[in-house]
Amino acid sequence: MLPGVVTAILLAPYQNPPGTRLVTTLDGPESPDHDLFGCFRGCPRIPRLFTLRVQVCRSAPQIMDAKKIKSAVADVTAEPDPTLKSAKLASLCSALWAERGVELVVVGGSAIEILTEGVYASGDLDMCYTNKATLPARKRQEVMGLLGAKGGPRNWQVAGMYLDLLGPAESFARTPFRRVDGPYGTFLVMKPEDLLVERVLVSFCPQPNLAARECAMSLIAAVLTGGIAVNWGEVRRVANLPEFRNLAECEKLVKEVADELKIQSPLHSD
Repeated sequence: MLPGVVTAILLAPYQNPPGTRLVTTLDGPESPDHDLFGCFRGCPRIPRLFTLRVQVCRSAPQIMDAKKIKSAVADVTAEPDPTLKSAKLASLCSALWAERGVELVVVGGSAIEILTEGVYASGDLDMCYTNKATLPARKRQEVMGLLGAKGGPRNWQVAGMYLDLLGPAESFARTPFRRVDGPYGTFLVMKPEDLLVERVLVSFCPQPNLAARECAMSLIAAVLTGGIAVNWGEVRRVANLPEFRNLAECEKLVKEVADELKIQSPLHSD
């Protein structure tokens, strides 16, 4: 066991084969701002899909030879649960690219789907890279070709779903990426502080977007009911940045969900 690595294990839904699991972790010392010990408690928006328990651990990455890659692609292809399918593919792609010195992170609606345990359904997998300025098109095609992917150079169909490998990850929050333990090694998920502020922005700018609003509310509900740890100070700081300027809208939507849950909003106006 490694000190300073807080890990929450999300066991698969009851209808999935025993032993399948997701693990979300926060790198860094355990603190009230980064607490994954909560669980959903009767939230009307979020059905309880997973059983949550906590332990300290870190899984070792796998070395992906041709045989393991073929077996992994078959496993992802056969997975009937869309959220687990996304998580497995993210784990596989992250392992493959990590062997080549590239660190990937799940972003956007795909990240919200994983963080909310499937309450929000993205329908595809969006990933960015955290430690490279660019990824050459030839390298993208060669690596994704190992998975039998079709298309490119930024969007592929692989293992029965669509995967977008976009540009460098954009993050403004000072909190760590979430780390999820999948069957082929850990993978990163975008910080919920960034996701919340960004999704609220899209929900009203440049015009009202009901799908983005519902997505934002699902994420906020998961946070308010204890399923996702968020640093509200960072949410406030990021929303106040010139890149977003949407603190008032964030406060309003968080309060709306909090009122529905009959709890006090942690992002109330000062």
